Amino acid sequence: MQKSQSAKNFVGRVTTGGLNYHKDTHAFDSSMVPDKARDAVAEIRELTAADILCLKPPAWSKSTYVDRTKYYTDQLPLRKKKFEIHIGLQDFHNLDPHANKIYKGTELRNDYTGWNVSTYFEQNELKKRLKNLTEKSSEATAKVSQKLQGYLKPSMSQTKFNEKLRDEKISDNELRNKIKEQYLYECPKSSAEKTSAEVFKRLSEYKLKVKQGEIANMNTDDETYRPSLNRNLTHNIERKRVHDGVWMYSEANQKESWSCCMCEDFNAPGCIVKIRNKDRWITISL
Repeated sequence: MQKSQSAKNFVGRVTTGGLNYHKDTHAFDSSMVPDKARDAVAEIRELTAADILCLKPPAWSKSTYVDRTKYYTDQLPLRKKKFEIHIGLQDFHNLDPHANKIYKGTELRNDYTGWNVSTYFEQNELKKRLKNLTEKSSEATAKVSQKLQGYLKPSMSQTKFNEKLRDEKISDNELRNKIKEQYLYECPKSSAEKTSAEVFKRLSEYKLKVKQGEIANMNTDDETYRPSLNRNLTHNIERKRVHDGVWMYSEANQKESWSCCMCEDFNAPGCIVKIRNKDRWITISL
């Protein structure tokens, strides 16, 4: 009984004597955790917290180390670099020591001949430079303007498109009135909305027929919807006439002639026709 009375009243025990607790009340006291378990948890946290392969998101580094041989964005973290050197992914080269020579911090040269330390510029020289820059800029502007010769700004193209639509509406006004009169004659009790929709439909159909007729008149007899077989079925065949014999002296004709056809003209076409189809596959090497 003395032990139970002297024991602390922790949350969840029978001896607590209450069911309501404050928000800051701890369910377990840290003094109840054994030292062995506390050391094991600390060891595991230390092992898992070490980001050797740098797989965790980068945190703010308080190191002042700066690699002068690389850009800042290309630098590796010092811990990762040491780890790669340790496992052999990188080589570590010791820098050769500099010569033990002390240089004086003052200028020892006394001869300043040929040095121009003046900040004065002649006006003619400035004018020449300005002229050269102006010529170069004008040439570049001319090249750009030549490339953009037929270019229109979006605002200008939209304005032209609206003007074109306005002109079409004005030109189609008379035709629209005729179609409207004809439709009202056919349907005198039609509403204004239905009349405008029917007029727009008939006008678009009329324009489509006119455009189709213009395209049909533009087509010639050669332009058809059928494929041109004269172009696709052409054969690349080469014909060549050669002599099978030799040019020699003939005892029968008592003169020189071809031995194959006895032709007495040296430049005469051959008596044998050789045909070569250039589109045929060559399968000799297969």
